[in-house]
Amino acid sequence: MAKFTPSFAGVKGRALFSLLFMAPLVHAAAKDGETLTVTADPYASTDATSGYQPLNTSTATLTNMPMLDIPQVVNTVSDKVLEDQNATTLDEALYNVSNVVQTNTLGGTQDAFVRRGFGANRDGSIMTNGLRTVLPRSFNAATESVEVL
Repeated sequence: MAKFTPSFAGVKGRALFSLLFMAPLVHAAAKDGETLTVTADPYASTDATSGYQPLNTSTATLTNMPMLDIPQVVNTVSDKVLEDQNATTLDEALYNVSNVVQTNTLGGTQDAFVRRGFGANRDGSIMTNGLRTVLPRSFNAATESVEVL
């Protein structure tokens, strides 16, 4: 049986590769004595949205509540995201929401989504301002945000 002897180049490569991961640890150990002071601004903005992540929602409870106090998942696409993505349809607006997939839109004439495996065309689950919509397309230029319950 032939005895396998590793080449020096392979051992050298592994040693250099392991040093690559050790370099940040050496750098972190050098800055161990520094102190970091964090101060909060008491006059910070308390708007309903903080850029891309909304802070409040009214979908789940029908009252304006902080999202951290709601015991279920509410995905919200804020006005900033809609503007940056230049969304013109509800499908484009819900592109970044997980577990929401566009289904048969009947040739692009209406909104139709499957949410978490449930839903069909015109199942009554698409609402505008909390009311079921009878319009085939519910996304227009006046849409401020999209919330998925």
